[in-house]
Amino acid sequence: MSKVDWKELENEYVCGEMSYKALANKHKIAPSRVSAVGKKQNWVKKRDTYRSNVAQVTLQKDRKSTRLNSSHM
Repeated sequence: MSKVDWKELENEYVCGEMSYKALANKHKIAPSRVSAVGKKQNWVKKRDTYRSNVAQVTLQKDRKSTRLNSSHM
């Protein structure tokens, strides 16, 4: 059995759209194991924070772009 790179799985989960089950299937790990590690390490909260941060950055870039475009009219 190969060693699981839990940081890689965490990154895939937090920054992606995959469920625990999908990650487990992709990496050939028991879904219950992925779920247990994810819960212990708060992956759901980290995903929520990541998505919130991405949304804020996107809004800031959009506002900046809108201001730049309207100043050239």
